[in-house]
Amino acid sequence: MISTAATTSSGVPQTDQSTDRLIHTQATGEVQTAPDRAEILFSVETQNADVKVAQAENAQQMSTCMEALKKAGIPNESLQTTGYSITPIYSDQSSSSSIPVTTTANTTIQSYRVTNTLKVELTDVTRAGEVIDLTTAAGANRVDSLSFSLSDAQTAIYRKQVITEAVNKTRPDAEAAAAALGVSVGQVQDVSIDGLSTPVTYASLTKSTSIAPAATVSTPITPGTVSVTAQVAVVYRIG
Repeated sequence: MISTAATTSSGVPQTDQSTDRLIHTQATGEVQTAPDRAEILFSVETQNADVKVAQAENAQQMSTCMEALKKAGIPNESLQTTGYSITPIYSDQSSSSSIPVTTTANTTIQSYRVTNTLKVELTDVTRAGEVIDLTTAAGANRVDSLSFSLSDAQTAIYRKQVITEAVNKTRPDAEAAAAALGVSVGQVQDVSIDGLSTPVTYASLTKSTSIAPAATVSTPITPGTVSVTAQVAVVYRIG
């Protein structure tokens, strides 16, 4: 967009006497790169007619999972509990239903479902499949999500790269517009940078992880790539 209108202190446009003859440009820089962080959410789910038994069984299974992770070299600071719930299961409610049932004289609690969710953060994304196999073998019976992203250090490196790329794209655009109008491109008047975008990518597991038996074949995981983008707007004066 080319702007040739200025506004006086009275707010009246003065296009004939304008000194603010500008060319507005926008461009996006983007880079695709391999992620260097992985995050896995898995859960231990137990169910029993006695809530205390369900809790005790859940605690034992989760403790076994956490010990297995620590023995595999996953540091304690990379483990975080993100959820814990106790849900009553009523006589007219399927164990797989998430819809609450209003208690009446005709409904009774059959059992209690206890769910404990743990987040595992990995700095080596190649270990994602190994960690999934390890936790399911140790007692986890639900893998809720697996995502890949960039560390802050890597993000900072690529931020500079995509901003530079975006800025470099704006000059040819400005020169093309100026040439078409028979004018030249002058100095930069203004620059603005939109927020950096680093979308998280999610991997699809290629074999079921909803049951706990030890795997005979390692779970194959493909991290793919993440995209880092930045958009800049550069305003050039018309020379």
